[in-house]
Amino acid sequence: MKKIPIMIDCDPGIDDVLAIVLAMAKEELDIKAITTVCGNVSGEKTTRNAKLLLNAMGSDIPLAKGSMLPLVKNHISARVHGEDGLGDMSHRLPDEPYQYFSSKSAVQLMAEVLEASEEPITIVAVGPLTNIALLLFSYPHLKPKIKEISIMGGGIGLGNRSEHAEFNIFVDPEACHMVLNSGVKMVFATLNATLQANLLKEDMDKFSFVSGDMAQFIHDIMWRYAEKDSALHDPVSVLWVTNPELFETESLNLQVDTTDSETRGKTYVVADDAPNVRVITKVDRVKVIDAIAESFNVLE
Repeated sequence: MKKIPIMIDCDPGIDDVLAIVLAMAKEELDIKAITTVCGNVSGEKTTRNAKLLLNAMGSDIPLAKGSMLPLVKNHISARVHGEDGLGDMSHRLPDEPYQYFSSKSAVQLMAEVLEASEEPITIVAVGPLTNIALLLFSYPHLKPKIKEISIMGGGIGLGNRSEHAEFNIFVDPEACHMVLNSGVKMVFATLNATLQANLLKEDMDKFSFVSGDMAQFIHDIMWRYAEKDSALHDPVSVLWVTNPELFETESLNLQVDTTDSETRGKTYVVADDAPNVRVITKVDRVKVIDAIAESFNVLE
C-alpha cells in the first residue's frame, strides 16, 4: 500500500490526542513529524502532552516544539481541556523524556521534512495556525511541496470562543489571514462541519470493548471532554485525508477578521471573489464516530 505522507501540527488538547491516535491507527498514513503550538493550553503544556502521548504509544515520530505565542496578541487558553490540557488526568501517563524530540523548532522540522520529501506532503493543522503561517512566510519556495493543508478552524456564522469566532482562529487570526491568502491548497473543517461529528450517549456502546491502561485513559479523557463539548473537532481533519468520501465540500473564498473589534477572529465568505479554500459542509457522523472507535484498537 502506498502511504500518504503527512505532518500534524497540533495543540494537545483532548481532541488533538484523538486526532493523533486516529492518524497513527490509519495504516494508509505515514506521519513524518508532529509539531506543537500554543492553543488549548500553553505551548509548554501542549508540547508536554504530545511527549506524554507519543511515549505512551511507543512512537518514534519526530516531535518539535513550535510557537509559544501568537503572531501579534497574547495567548488565550481554551476552557474545556482542564488545566493540563488532558482533562486534568495527565498524571496517569508516565512523564519521561521523549527520545525523538527534535532540537529544531517546529517550522525548521517541517521545512526539513518538506525539503527531503520526493513527493508533496499533506499538513494536518488542528491548532492555531501560527506555525503554518511562519512556515509559509519563511520558506515560500516549499509551497509546491505541500499537497494540501487540512485545517480544523473557523466557522461560518458560528463561534465557540466568542459569538463570532472559533477558538483556533480567535487565538491567532493574523496567522489565519496569512495562510488563507498563501495560495496553498487547503480544506477547512469549520464548526459547521465538526459540530456534526458529535458524541451521543448511544455512542458509548461503540467504546465498550476498551481495555488496557492507555485505551482506558483516552476513553476517559474523551468522555470527560464530551461533557463540555461533544464535538470531536480535530479528528475530522485527519479523516478528510484518509476518507474524503465521508464528507461533502464547497469551494469558497474564506477570509478572517483581524481587527480589534468584537468580531475579531470571525471567518466569513466573500461571495464574489475567487475561491481560495474548500470548506467541509456535510459530515457522515456515524462513520466518523465508528472510525474513531476503531482507532482504539491500536491502543489495546
